[in-house]
Amino acid sequence: MLSNITNYTINNSLETGKNMLKELGDRAINSSNNLTDAMSKNVQSSLESLWNNWIGNHPLIGFFVSHPLIFIIVMITLVLTIWGVIQMIPSLLVRLWLSVFKSPFILGKSLLKNNQQDTLKEEFYQLILNKLDAIESKQNQLEQQLSQSKNQQPD
Repeated sequence: MLSNITNYTINNSLETGKNMLKELGDRAINSSNNLTDAMSKNVQSSLESLWNNWIGNHPLIGFFVSHPLIFIIVMITLVLTIWGVIQMIPSLLVRLWLSVFKSPFILGKSLLKNNQQDTLKEEFYQLILNKLDAIESKQNQLEQQLSQSKNQQPD
């Protein structure tokens, strides 16, 4: 009977130990779950706080986050504008170099044109002066003829 009592006591002790260990394990799991929940809530609240502060400091980005369709339209417009400017740069460079290389020839042409114009103007003025001299000599001739015809007429 002593052995029965001993076995019963040992079994009872083992069962009590198992229950205690099970209860301790459940408590540990619950406390770890509570700790995990608390940590995730703290991390989530700190990230939300960081996000809200950042959005508060950058209202334009906050607006675009709240209105994604407008953001997409603005970004497409911006990308196309930048793309157009990038495509214009080579064209502008070609025009710049062409004007740099053409400038001595244009300058020489304008200098020659001015010299030719001066020569043409001088020739034109000389022609006008010659015609004026011819008209003056013709006028003098007519005056002489008129005076001779007056002198030859009897009064």
